[in-house]
Amino acid sequence: MTRLALPRRTLAASLAALAAAPPSRPAAAAPVAAALVRTLPPGLDPGAIGAALRAAYPACSRTDCRDRAALPDLAALPDRVAADFATGDTVSVDGWVLSRTEAWLCAALA
Repeated sequence: MTRLALPRRTLAASLAALAAAPPSRPAAAAPVAAALVRTLPPGLDPGAIGAALRAAYPACSRTDCRDRAALPDLAALPDRVAADFATGDTVSVDGWVLSRTEAWLCAALA
């Protein structure tokens, strides 16, 4: 059970950097973003969350993050999220608790 905490200060700085120069997303990222919007708490932007996580861990590339999510297909996302929460495999970002899989997929979008 590993928890990752991202301080609000880091998130705020990352979001400011994102606003200054938003990253481009590959067209294939649209279905992932849409699936995450359905599983994340209302109002959370997967791209913003991912940008904050990638800023905190710049060595992790989009591909690395996607591979770490190890999700066979997007249909498996809700079950994987539930399993992450059941085992305590979560990440805390600005006071929100996300499943590790959601966090890796958000980071893959950034």
